[in-house]
Amino acid sequence: MRSAARLAELVNLHSKGKLQIPIRQVFPLERADEAHRAIETRHGRGKIVLSVG
Repeated sequence: MRSAARLAELVNLHSKGKLQIPIRQVFPLERADEAHRAIETRHGRGKIVLSVG
């Protein structure tokens, strides 16, 4: 269930190094179209990340 308290708990775990989030690939914002296509394939494990800035 989503809530502010649950999010705070996850952030706390991550900051302590007890929660790892697998990242499959990082795309710059200007390649968001490629990132979207990568998500649509549903191949591989991990999150697709857009890098801003």
